[in-house]
Parts: sequence; structure tokens; C-alpha cells
Amino acid sequence: MKINIKKEELSKLNKINEDNYKLLKYLHNYLFYYDRCIKKEMIDDLLKYDLDEEYAFYLLLVGLLDLDIEDKDQKYFLDNYLLKSIKKLDKEEYLNNPY
Repeated sequence: MKINIKKEELSKLNKINEDNYKLLKYLHNYLFYYDRCIKKEMIDDLLKYDLDEEYAFYLLLVGLLDLDIEDKDQKYFLDNYLLKSIKKLDKEEYLNNPY
């Protein structure tokens, strides 16, 4: 079966693939090398500035991974990939699940 994809579409898919791989690399580095570096107290300190916990964690993670939130090239990736991958889980959802 032949699949016809325009060059522009293939380029977009390639960019998405590269960004997915980049996200995987950053998350791997965090989990493998720095998983115990971000402490609750650090997040609590940022909550004083009226941030939510997910965004506070994001800012600490960006700093830990030495990423530049001000860089235009990285900004799109950080906002649309890294930030969107952070979600605070509700422990009650797991404690109340009989499975």
C-alpha cells in the first residue's frame, strides 16, 4: 500500500517526533539522575508567589535540567511538551481504588 504524504506534512511529523524524543530524554535524565532533588519545601516556597503546584514543579524542573525558559526556541517546547507532561496526581484516587 502506497502512502502519499506531502513534504510539509512529513516535516511536521518529523518535528513532533524530535520533540517527543527530546521530552523523553529530559524526563529520563530527571528520573534517573535528579528524582530526589526537588523537595516539597522548594515547591511550597514558590507557592508563596501565587503559583499552582504543577507550575512550581515545572519551574524547578526547568532550572534543574538547565533549560532556558526565556529562549524563544525552547519556549515552545517547554510550554507545549514539558509543562503539559506535569500533572499532580490525587492520592485518594489510588487509595480508594480496590484494584
